[in-house]
Amino acid sequence: MEDKSAKIKVKLMNSPLYSGRRICYTIRRSAADTRSADSPTAPLVSGDLLKQEDFTMISKEKKAEIIATYGRKEGDTGSPEVQIALLTERINELNEHLSNNHKDHHSRRGLLKMVGQRRGLLSYLKKNDLESYRDLISRLGLRK
Repeated sequence: MEDKSAKIKVKLMNSPLYSGRRICYTIRRSAADTRSADSPTAPLVSGDLLKQEDFTMISKEKKAEIIATYGRKEGDTGSPEVQIALLTERINELNEHLSNNHKDHHSRRGLLKMVGQRRGLLSYLKKNDLESYRDLISRLGLRK
C-alpha cells in the first residue's frame, strides 16, 4: 500500500521557459500527516517550504470602534461614511506594510483597488450629501 501522507500534484509547463521545472499547485494531506492543519506552508518550485507571514488585519475591536464612530446609527456598517473609514484604515495599514516590503506587488495591486473603491464612495457621498462629505474628509484627514 502506498504512503499518501503528502501527495503533491504537479503541472508541467510545455513552454521553453519552464522546461524541466515542476510547478506545485495542490497538496493532499491525510490523517497520517504529522504537520498540523494550522501551519500555513506551501511548496515552492525548488521544493523548499514557505511560511506565510501573519498579515495584520484590522482587529475586531478597532473595526467596531470605527463603526461606532462613523456610523449613522447603532450597528450601521453599510453607510458610505463607515465604508470609507474602514477602507482608509486598511489603506493606512497597507501603506505601512508596503513601506517595509517594497517588492510586494500583489499587495500593491490590492492597495490600488482599495483606493479606487474609496474614491468611488467619496464621489458618491459628495454627490448625494455634501455636508457629510466635508465632515468626513476633515475627520479622516484625507485632503490637504
